[in-house]
Amino acid sequence: MKTLLVFASPKENQFGNALPKKCEVLITGIGKLNAALSLSRTLQVKKFERIVNLGICGSLVSHFDVGEVLAIYRVIEGDRDSFGESLKLNLPSLDQRLPKAVLVTQDRVIKTTIQKKQVLSMTGEVVDMEGFALAKVAYTFKIPFYCLKVVSDRVNTHSSKTILKNISPCSQKICAHLKSIIEKEERE
Repeated sequence: MKTLLVFASPKENQFGNALPKKCEVLITGIGKLNAALSLSRTLQVKKFERIVNLGICGSLVSHFDVGEVLAIYRVIEGDRDSFGESLKLNLPSLDQRLPKAVLVTQDRVIKTTIQKKQVLSMTGEVVDMEGFALAKVAYTFKIPFYCLKVVSDRVNTHSSKTILKNISPCSQKICAHLKSIIEKEERE
């Protein structure tokens, strides 16, 4: 299946020379605007059967550990009022064995308890800066979209140094997990 693997930063792409067959990589840049523009441009010139977003996220809840790979089943736009438009998208899962989570996408790092409470009030469990925008673009292009995240930190308790320290090892784990999923699909 021709698959586009989407990462925000090069540090999250830990496939190296071991990229799964029939897969291409897109590095969008950090943030919703970069993600949406980059994916839209790519989908205007290339066709894919599915899109998989992989990357790090911060956990708002205590039941997800740093380094844990999660299947995102719902993404929520966390930066704006809805004005009647749905700001939630439900997603299919690539791996039913993974813990499932609700992802809230925002263009800012959560630094205060008040900000954390606001995201929790949206039913968010983890946060990132690209997921909702990518899902919305994929939905617009009518391409199945999957999202796997790996917890790099606990929101409002770890420093940015912790996130930077954890990007590579966490990303290695999520890339290895996706590679095993794709290899299993190829055998079936």
